[in-house]
Amino acid sequence: MGASFDSDVGVQRRGELTEWMPRDPLLRVENSLIALGVTDLEDRRAAIEKEVAGALDQARRAPVPSAEGFLDHVTAPPLFGPEPYDFAAQEAACAH
Repeated sequence: MGASFDSDVGVQRRGELTEWMPRDPLLRVENSLIALGVTDLEDRRAAIEKEVAGALDQARRAPVPSAEGFLDHVTAPPLFGPEPYDFAAQEAACAH
């Protein structure tokens, strides 16, 4: 972390992020595991990082999905029907 480590989290006042950092759920779980005597946290962290890196690599190598299927596996139905949404027309309508 550097001088601007909180620049992307919407901190409203100086010290707000520092105030909330001890409440970080991941840090709290880590501390709980240490208190329970778990000693291989670094090995577990390394395994997780390796798995995430592998998944990112696989995703980056995957073909770009077709435009026809961009709503596949979306849990909610499209708001505007199956036709393409006309963002420019909506923006123009809202400008009046």
